[in-house]
Amino acid sequence: MKFNLVQEAPLYVQLPEHGDGRVNLTTFAPEFFGWDKKLLPVELPYSLLTRYAATDGAEETKATAARLLDEDPNEVLITDSASQALSLAFLHARSEGLHCVIPKPWFPSFYSLPSMLDCQASLYNPFNVEEAHSLEKSEQSKIGRLVVSNTPSNPVGKDIPEESAHILSNLARSPNATVIWDLSYYWASPKYYRKKPEGIRIYSLGKMMGLPGMRLGVLVCPDPTLRNRLSTIKRQLALHSCPLSESFFCQVSEDAHLPTLHALWRSSLTARAQQLARALGEEHFSSATGPFVIIPTDLCHDTNILGVPGEAFGLSKSNTRICLACSRSQWNTFIGSLRHKEQK
Repeated sequence: MKFNLVQEAPLYVQLPEHGDGRVNLTTFAPEFFGWDKKLLPVELPYSLLTRYAATDGAEETKATAARLLDEDPNEVLITDSASQALSLAFLHARSEGLHCVIPKPWFPSFYSLPSMLDCQASLYNPFNVEEAHSLEKSEQSKIGRLVVSNTPSNPVGKDIPEESAHILSNLARSPNATVIWDLSYYWASPKYYRKKPEGIRIYSLGKMMGLPGMRLGVLVCPDPTLRNRLSTIKRQLALHSCPLSESFFCQVSEDAHLPTLHALWRSSLTARAQQLARALGEEHFSSATGPFVIIPTDLCHDTNILGVPGEAFGLSKSNTRICLACSRSQWNTFIGSLRHKEQK
């Protein structure tokens, strides 16, 4: 599969209404974790609604998140979603006049936030090792930069090459570069699971547990000066997380057995990617390491499915992102449509 990249993209891509008759393959379903079959013994006291959460997150929340992620709780900042953590990083870049270096294809916030904040920005392709090397040699290396990466990539659904990851980790040691790692789907990657690249690491607790509506993220920053700066931005903008969400996360995570659940989820994603590869004859799908893949837009029309248009990620209209972790019924409907198409 070849990705047709474009340099310009709209800041927002409107998805069609879900009730338009198409099978929705835009998001993942929590059924992989089996929450719909479990009675969660969660008690959320009324008193939590009478106060704000601590700016950095409650100590229990930080300790629980650090344990699950194998991070240092002293380096943890709890945020209202991974997207908020990204917003704090870009606000810091804007206030310090840092040049933002964005991966392509990009997650929409990587593109829209610097654009709306009027940050200077440029693009690089982390799947091209030569372009990753160019970050070390660029004239921009002499000025302050905020370099963003994510693995597995959303929307591509593949890990960036280990050599690129090594280059970016080395870059994080430079006094003129801050490297941000969006690891929202790190648990889907056998290669990077429990592997810690250097720099600021951002996680999504909601996606990690298959409960995105929980809206909790984690920002891990080893540099105490920068961490305090990010915390100050969060405090000044009153961007507190929800005490109820934090309490819910701490209680549910005790019995979640996440390593086992993540291993099962990776197996399910791999099986679906291989199923898609057999149907379409594309090696790209069988090597997927995340919950997403890019397919031709024409195929979406032929099989009556709803995906996210490629323009949202800096791709051309000929590309559409679909989610491998959709519900079982949605996936089976899609595969059935593929088989019916092949038989014609």
